[in-house]
Amino acid sequence: MKKMTAHPLWQRWQAWRHPAMVCVLLAGKLWAADLKEGRFLRTASVPLEEMTENAMAAAFRALAEQGMKRKEILLLVNFPDLRLENRKYPAMTEEEMVETMYWEEDRLFRTEEPMAPGWEVTSHSPLGWEVHVEAVKKETLSLWEKGAALAGCHVGKALPVTAVPLSEEPHFILYGRKRSAILIFRKDRLLRSRILRKEEKGKGALFMERCLANFNIQKGTCFFIPLSDCGREEETFWKERMKEEIEREGENGLLPGSLTMAENFLSDYGGWADMEILFRRLSSGRLTLPLTEKRKSFITEENRTLRAAQGLCLVSLLFFLLAGGEFLSAENRLSALRREEGRLKPQKEQLVEARRTAVRERELEQLLGDLEKKDGRWEEKLVLLAESVPPGIVISSIRQERDVIHIEGTAQSNERLSLFRNSFSTSWGMAARNGSRKADPVTGLVDFTISLKGGNHGPDETHE
Repeated sequence: MKKMTAHPLWQRWQAWRHPAMVCVLLAGKLWAADLKEGRFLRTASVPLEEMTENAMAAAFRALAEQGMKRKEILLLVNFPDLRLENRKYPAMTEEEMVETMYWEEDRLFRTEEPMAPGWEVTSHSPLGWEVHVEAVKKETLSLWEKGAALAGCHVGKALPVTAVPLSEEPHFILYGRKRSAILIFRKDRLLRSRILRKEEKGKGALFMERCLANFNIQKGTCFFIPLSDCGREEETFWKERMKEEIEREGENGLLPGSLTMAENFLSDYGGWADMEILFRRLSSGRLTLPLTEKRKSFITEENRTLRAAQGLCLVSLLFFLLAGGEFLSAENRLSALRREEGRLKPQKEQLVEARRTAVRERELEQLLGDLEKKDGRWEEKLVLLAESVPPGIVISSIRQERDVIHIEGTAQSNERLSLFRNSFSTSWGMAARNGSRKADPVTGLVDFTISLKGGNHGPDETHE
């Protein structure tokens, strides 16, 4: 897990997912900055005279009024009680190393107050491990976390300023404090440190000369970073002290031109400006301190019933939204179908009529086919029947019952009826007989039925 969180890709993901506001305490002021790729997007500062929870909460609220409203805070740890230590351990597995650091936590620094240590491996070989440890009092870190919580913020990461390398090349960093200073040498992940006191002269140059000689380095750069209690007077003092020792190259063992002072060494007092080089390199810091105040669990013994009810309400709301979405989608589809149906209604009516016509044609074809099978001469007989109908005769129906053909109609007179019967019998070659006959006394018209028996004349159908 430690390897994963130290990976640059993981840190970039966390920075994108939880954009943080960088906060640092300098000379009695709480500074805040929004950063993007090491550049200041926006900065603000407010006085912080007392180190109490309420004073810190008021400072964070004042920063929010100035536009610094991010809730996630990256706290740069530059407090006077910041401690550094290099430890060496014998050969062991990585799991054993992690367990060793856990049990060594209370014995790393000889202090009565509990510390919040963070560590990183600076060297590992078959002979053993070399570990760099940094720590600050738990009480101090807890104070900042509680103050931020009172203001509605959260300290997401505590990063010691001494854990951030300022260059890819071997370099020195002087961290100025009120009564003393910390001089650090960095080469890749290796780190050496020395405490410098105001009354001790020449120890800084001696430390730098030994580091350059031990690691066979010809040139190095020296940077300056102020800690929280480093005011104008202290910063000027430490810059002048280091300039004096570096300028005495040759007298104190340092080779001429072996050390170069960074730009922030050239000004009398930089304060916030001296931190710019640090902000550009924040992503290089891999060592963080463990936070003391844990976030309250979302589900606890006291609120689990409430959380269950909230979850049920959320599920119900999601179901309602889903059902509403489905309803609106179905309504839209139905409206589209209705519009399409209205547009296709004329074509549909034409299609239905065409189907009906096709059915009638098929029925007629079936009838003609049946007639053709039963009597191949039925067409000829119908033609003869049509030719034998004299004037004054109207045929209303022709039907067949088995082998008998019945012809019904109306005649103008009995004479016309007799003429039609004789002509019909002659054309069909069979004797026709009279059926029912009824004369109208007013008009003289005769309703008649003529039957013709013998032979199969076609299907048992009636045609009108």
